[in-house]
Amino acid sequence: MRQEGSGASVTLDAADRAGIAALRTALVSAEYDVAHVRPMLRGEGDAVAPRPADVSIIVRLLPERGRFTTLMRLFMLGLEASSDDARAALAPLSIEGAMRLGVLRSAANGVVGTVHIMPTGSYLFASDRVPEDWRGIRPDHVMGVASSSNLLASLVVPRPVERAVDIGCGCGVQAVLAARYARTVIACDINPRALSFTAFNAELNGARNVECRAGSFFEPVAGETFDLIVSNPPFVISPDNAIAFRDAGLGGDDVSRQVVRQSVMHLREGGLAFVLINWGIGDHGQWPDRLRGWTADLPCDAWYLHHSSEAPLFYAASWNSPLESLSSEYTAAIDRWSAYLTDLGFAGVGYGAAILRRRSGVANWVRFDDLRGQSEPASGDQVARLIANQDLLAGLADERALLDARLALDPDHRLDQVLRWHDGSAEVEANALRHETGFRFAMPVDTFTMELIARLDGHTLREAAHAAAAEHVATKAVDRAELEAEALRFAKMSLGLGFTHVVDGGHR
Repeated sequence: MRQEGSGASVTLDAADRAGIAALRTALVSAEYDVAHVRPMLRGEGDAVAPRPADVSIIVRLLPERGRFTTLMRLFMLGLEASSDDARAALAPLSIEGAMRLGVLRSAANGVVGTVHIMPTGSYLFASDRVPEDWRGIRPDHVMGVASSSNLLASLVVPRPVERAVDIGCGCGVQAVLAARYARTVIACDINPRALSFTAFNAELNGARNVECRAGSFFEPVAGETFDLIVSNPPFVISPDNAIAFRDAGLGGDDVSRQVVRQSVMHLREGGLAFVLINWGIGDHGQWPDRLRGWTADLPCDAWYLHHSSEAPLFYAASWNSPLESLSSEYTAAIDRWSAYLTDLGFAGVGYGAAILRRRSGVANWVRFDDLRGQSEPASGDQVARLIANQDLLAGLADERALLDARLALDPDHRLDQVLRWHDGSAEVEANALRHETGFRFAMPVDTFTMELIARLDGHTLREAAHAAAAEHVATKAVDRAELEAEALRFAKMSLGLGFTHVVDGGHR
C-alpha cells in the first residue's frame, strides 16, 4: 500500500460491529456502489481500481461537493478531505469512530482514508491501497478485488452446501461470496493482515458465518473435508519471495499444482473446487500438456480452462509493471524473471482455472476448454449445466442411446449468420450458434443441423433427424446410418458446449 506519513500498516477493528455497520450505512446511503463508482474508473469494463495517472482526471469528473465525492476521495482516490466534509459523508459513523475502526487517519488538511474500498455487486470490500510502484509495497500487502477475483467468483456453482473453505483468502472476497451458499466458511491465509481484512469485510457484508484461520495453504484445515473449495492463491511463477499475495516461494508452477491436488484430497465426495492457476507451457507444446498429469492419479473429474498465455518476456513485464518509472530496476526485474522462466523450460505461461469434483470408484473425465478472447465473466449456472452434460456424455455405454433421447435447445443463445453478396443477392455463407452470456462457445451449424434443431421439440433425436432429412433432401434417398451419425455428432457437440440438454428423463 502507499505508505503515507509514518508508513505504519493499517490495523482494522473487525470486532466493532456497530462501527462497521455505521460505515456500511454511510457508503450505501451515499450511493457508493457499482453503478456510480465503476463509470469513474477509466480502465476497461472490469477495471477494479483507478490507475495512479487517472486520479487527477477522476477527481475532476466528480461533483464539486457532496457525500459521494468525499467518500470517493477518501476510499477510492486516496486524497484528503476536510474534517467537516468527512463528518457529513461518514454519518452515522463519526470521524473518531472511523479512526478507531482503522479506515481513517488525520492528515495535514483534514483526514484521509487508510484503505481502498471497492463495491462489487451488492458487496463492499476493503483492502490496502495500491502503491504507485513496488518500493511502497509491504510484504504483507493485502490485495483488493481484482479481475482474477471476478473470474473465480463467476465460476462457482451457486448451490447450498454445509462447509466451504477459501485458501489464500486475501481480503476475503471469495469467502464472503461463498457465505451465500455455505452454512460455514473457513478463510485461510498465511498473512495475518489478510485475515484481519477478511474478518472486517465479512462483518461489513453481514457474513457472520466466516471463520478465519492462520496458516499456509491447507495447513489450518488439515484432516478436514469440504463441499466447496475456492482458491485464488499466489499462483505467479516468480523467482522472488518478497510479496505474500504474489510470491509463494515454491519453484515453477508448484503452487498451482499443489493447490489443485490438495483441493481434491480435501473435498467431500461430490464436492467442487474452483482454483485459479498459472502453469508452464513448454517449447512447441500445447497449453493442456502440463496439466494432464496434475490429477490423473486422483479420484476426481477435472476441467481446465485456459484464459490466456504470455511469453516469458511479457509475463515478466506484466508482473513488474509498477516498476516502469524506475528504469534500471524495471529492466533488471524483467531480465531476472525472463531468465528464470527460460531456465524452467517454459516458452510461455498459461493463466486460467481448474474446476475439480471428487468422485471415487468411477471412470473420471478430464476436459480442456480454451477461453482466449473472452472477456465476459463466466456463469456458475452454466458451469453446473456443462458438468451435468459432461457426466451424461462420459457415462454413455453406447452413444447411440442419444438417438432415443429428447434434446431441448437452451434459450441462452443466438444464431449468427455470415452473408456474402453474390450475383445480385445475399447468400448465407456460414451459420453459428453462440452463447450470449457466460462462456461464449460457438458451434457451426449447416442447413441440415438448422432443420434438425427446429424439430427437436417433443421428438427424439432420431425422429427429429429423419424429419429434418425429409425436408432437407426430399428428392433423394437418405443413408440411414449416415443420417444418424450426423445427428449424433450434433448431439455430442451441442451437449458438450451447453447448447442443448436432455429432457423428459432423457429416453423413451
